[in-house]
Amino acid sequence: MIGISSTMFSDLIHGRRSLSFEVARSIHKVLGIPAEVVLA
Repeated sequence: MIGISSTMFSDLIHGRRSLSFEVARSIHKVLGIPAEVVLA
């Protein structure tokens, strides 16, 4: 859905991987979450 694997998504959620600008932008565009929230 946002262009990343489920493993990468899990790693992001659990803090094992840092968020890239591209993934943050995808989350904002696809899920409609404000950029300020995604980047916080």
